Amino acid sequence: FDEQNLGAYESIWVGVRLVLSWLVLFAPFAFVGALLLRSTLKQAFGKKDQSWAYPFRIFMTVVGMRIAVEHQAKTKRLQAEGENVLEGYIEPKK
Repeated sequence: FDEQNLGAYESIWVGVRLVLSWLVLFAPFAFVGALLLRSTLKQAFGKKDQSWAYPFRIFMTVVGMRIAVEHQAKTKRLQAEGENVLEGYIEPKK
C-alpha cells in the first residue's frame, strides 16, 4: 500500500464531514418519515377515526356505478343483436 494515498482517509475530519453531511442531508427525510409513521400508528392503534375511509367510499361508489352502467349497456346491445340474456347471464353462441 502507498502510505501517501491512505493518509487522507485516515484523517478524522474526513469522517466528521461525512457524518455531518449525511445527517444534514438525511435528517429532513428521517423527520418526515417519523411523522408519517407516527400518524399511521396513531390511526391504527389509537382512536378509531374513520375519516380516511370517506374518499375510498366515494371512489368505490363511482366505480360501482360505472360497472353497472357498462353492464346495462352491454345487456341492451346483446338484446338488440338478438342474444338471450337472463338476469345478467349471457348464453354463449352455439
